[in-house]
Amino acid sequence: MKRFMNIAAIAALLLGLGACHKDDTSSANNSSQGENTLKNSVTRPFSAHTTGTIAIVYSEDNECYPYFPQVQFIGTGTGTHIGNHSSEWYVCTNEQQGLEGPFHGTFTAANGDEIHFSQPDPSVFTIDEYGNVTGEFDIIGGTGRFEGATGHINTTGVDDFVNMTFDINSEGTITY
Repeated sequence: MKRFMNIAAIAALLLGLGACHKDDTSSANNSSQGENTLKNSVTRPFSAHTTGTIAIVYSEDNECYPYFPQVQFIGTGTGTHIGNHSSEWYVCTNEQQGLEGPFHGTFTAANGDEIHFSQPDPSVFTIDEYGNVTGEFDIIGGTGRFEGATGHINTTGVDDFVNMTFDINSEGTITY
């Protein structure tokens, strides 16, 4: 009889635990149906290294046209939280080779998740006579697991406008 009572108690405990389990197909746990409201955002360190090519494009296909050419930085690299990634950065440039308007960028992880960056004030960027650059960007969202992400990164590296290449390191934090 005692053994039967122990088995009954264990069965009741397991049934009680099973009743507390949430259905993983509910909209609160299904990230394909929008932001996961049960997920706790966590601020984490972020770093990335990206290299690639620079193009100066004057085309009606970009937001700078017809006033300015657009500088496009297209590359690949590795980073925390994104692993191997591709990157695209865009900014308008004026006749004095200064930056004009906002500077936007995207890191795309191998699985397609994106982190979006923006800097509305191009005066925060510096470049010396050797192409050494510094700057900073705000993280303004993304897609997939980075939907609604926020944060900030500082960038350092080299923009080589003779060979039209760049090599940039990014350090900061991301909250998602």
